[in-house]
Amino acid sequence: MKKSGDKTEKFISLNRILTLVVIIAYIAFLLLLLWMDTILVINYRKGRKAEERQQVSGYADMLDEHLGKIEELLYDIYVYNEDFQNLNGTQTDIEEFSSVYEVNYIMQNKIALYHWINGYMLNYHTGEKWRYYFESSSAGLDCIDEMKAFVREQIQNGDDLGRSIVCFGERVYCFLFCSKENVSVCGVYDLSKSIESFAGNLESGGKVFFATDSQIYGTEDGSNGGLAQELFVQTGSLADSFERKMGANEYFGKRVGGTELWVIYKRPVTIFTFMNVIHMLLFLLTFSTLIIAWFAYRYMKKNILLPLQGLAVTMNEVSRGNWDSVYDHGSRLEEIQRVDEAFNVMVSEIKKQKILSYEQIIEKQKAQMQYLQLQLKPHFYLNGLKTLNMLAMEGDTEKTQNLIMHLSYHLRYLLQVNRMLVPLTAEIDYTKNYGNIQSEMYGRGIVINWDIRGDVGSVPVPTLCIQTFVENSFKYAMPGDGGNSLKITVKIYELETQDGKFIDITVRDNGAGYPLPILEDINAESKEESVSVGINNLKRRCLFLYGGREEYNFYNSDGAVSELVLPCDRG
Repeated sequence: MKKSGDKTEKFISLNRILTLVVIIAYIAFLLLLLWMDTILVINYRKGRKAEERQQVSGYADMLDEHLGKIEELLYDIYVYNEDFQNLNGTQTDIEEFSSVYEVNYIMQNKIALYHWINGYMLNYHTGEKWRYYFESSSAGLDCIDEMKAFVREQIQNGDDLGRSIVCFGERVYCFLFCSKENVSVCGVYDLSKSIESFAGNLESGGKVFFATDSQIYGTEDGSNGGLAQELFVQTGSLADSFERKMGANEYFGKRVGGTELWVIYKRPVTIFTFMNVIHMLLFLLTFSTLIIAWFAYRYMKKNILLPLQGLAVTMNEVSRGNWDSVYDHGSRLEEIQRVDEAFNVMVSEIKKQKILSYEQIIEKQKAQMQYLQLQLKPHFYLNGLKTLNMLAMEGDTEKTQNLIMHLSYHLRYLLQVNRMLVPLTAEIDYTKNYGNIQSEMYGRGIVINWDIRGDVGSVPVPTLCIQTFVENSFKYAMPGDGGNSLKITVKIYELETQDGKFIDITVRDNGAGYPLPILEDINAESKEESVSVGINNLKRRCLFLYGGREEYNFYNSDGAVSELVLPCDRG
């Protein structure tokens, strides 16, 4: 977001634009492909259903034709054949044999010549004698006794002409018969054989069977009247076809002529009902475009978007002063490669100029740091020399040597002007040495207690960061009533925060505390002209080193309390 006066300009993410463009374009393309595939599937579905209905209708018409021809044959015999008429009367055995022979001869020839009749049965001599014949490929002879019983029952019912569907074993037959008083002739049509021949021409894997309004024949459902009623529900008595979907199957029915016989086509509804292999491949190709679109998006993102985002991130890093950032896009595009090279060259040239400028600033700051560290207090060393002179005059060689060693260690530590940071242990040793000097110079009862928690000895800290606060305790803390010793407690421990690790240094004494003007001065921002030179000196050095991440806290609580919180890393 870029602000100019009261106006705010909003920038749009290239990643968002590229993602939206790819998604919208792909969705439009995918919808177009799906629409085309759906149209193909719908047309295929309609064409296949129309073809199957036409096949079933053609089969029903063929059955109607075959049954009609059988009825014509039987009617001709029933009405015009003298031998059949003679069998109805009284004949001698020879006459009866001759008549039966003639009728049998006619029926055998018809069965041998035409495939629309599979067998016949002749019943004569008042139902006591039979003559029948079936083509060799028919299974009628396997159930001849059941057929005789069925025909005899029809004759006893008094039907002169009739057509019946009956199932013997696993075979379905259509019986067409003509009957007079003492003789009847019955034509047999093997529906199962006809179905087997017709079903072999179907490509859908469906099944064909027969039904009347109350029974179903030739299917695994058996003679199921309930299924028949459910199939024919809402189908008018004059209707010649119907179409139903029940469960996982579709049914198409076609009436055979004007009879009660129906041809039922049952087709399972599967994926192959709606599409073929080509359609499946088209849908697979359609959805494979998801993978193609994904890789296309990934390619554009890798070679265009991410390099541009990397350039933006690198520029932000450079703007923050991180001149070691290198723009490495990883793109194969020539234009991005040229931008990469030009940007890196530009950053390198600017870095050279900045290094020259930084070196000048660093030298200036280094000189200032050295000046701050070398602001020694002459009266401290003058008092040290006076103490040495007094000890020499008294002839106390041991105390003199100890004080000289402590003062030399003190000066050596201060004169290490090139060391802005020292290990915490070094600062602790230096402060302990400073306490020994104070005890030997002034002879005051001094107790310094150290409370150090954690493994913090190697943490780098600014020089004099502890000694400065201890020195203020010597300066402002007065011994308590009754000549009590000056007690100083130094507490050091590590802090874990969301911003990282910090080290907390607290110096507390049992004296009178900071005078109010001094307390107000050291809690204010550091400045060159300050009453508290030592603390102001330390605060300015910490500002150089930590850039404002350090924290201070000065207050009085049964004595002076000085707290300094420093980051364990310089950021």
